[in-house]
Amino acid sequence: MKRETLNPKSEIRKDLTIEQLSKEAINKSDKEMVGKVEKLAEETTKLLEKYDFNHASQKLYDFVWHEFADIYIEDVKKRIDENSYLILATSYLILLRLLHPFMPFITEEIYQKFDPDKNLIVERWPSFAEASEGQARL
Repeated sequence: MKRETLNPKSEIRKDLTIEQLSKEAINKSDKEMVGKVEKLAEETTKLLEKYDFNHASQKLYDFVWHEFADIYIEDVKKRIDENSYLILATSYLILLRLLHPFMPFITEEIYQKFDPDKNLIVERWPSFAEASEGQARL
């Protein structure tokens, strides 16, 4: 069985709000991942605003390693299609933004592979509370 090759640049849409991203999700686990990333962004933002860097970094580490890599990526590998790839790639870029304060050089280098003309440091921070009203972007 031959797999289709997905063009990564055409599938990544960084201008989606969380509401739009959740509407794009068709599969149940994709919808769950969008919700988990939303919750993670809210919690991380609150912890950073309180200067609680230890708990923010631990929460990000646990999520990226145990939820995103161990479970979600393994699940998507079995059923990859354009829709799942969109959710996967967009979630990955959001996680790069959340990780950027803790590991700026690494996240910047990875981000450059997706968009060589832009720097991650000047991208918008994920703001999901406003995004649910359609006001903010990922």
